[in-house]
Amino acid sequence: MNPNEFGSASAGSPATGSASAGSPIDQEQYKNLESIVGKQGQELGEYRKFFDEVAPLLEKLDKNPDLVTAIIDGKVDSNLVKAAMEGKITIGEAQVISKANAEVKKDLGNKE
Repeated sequence: MNPNEFGSASAGSPATGSASAGSPIDQEQYKNLESIVGKQGQELGEYRKFFDEVAPLLEKLDKNPDLVTAIIDGKVDSNLVKAAMEGKITIGEAQVISKANAEVKKDLGNKE
């Protein structure tokens, strides 16, 4: 009887004996499986650490969809961010610069 079959006499009861109804796995297979599970656990730990590090950024981006759109549209680049961070331009000026930059690119595209 299969304990995983709904309505069988042993459904829900823990399996006993070998790992499968067929033949038990040998020592080499067990070590191989143990190694794979260990690697997967390590990868999971790395993904969790990465997500923990990226989560604050994702939360800020989630709260500012306009910023995400501007980045994706290429309206915000590293030079613009650097200038704003150094206080060389204000946010209002950055918006004007971004708009002018987009218009220049559009005009250059039309000339080609």
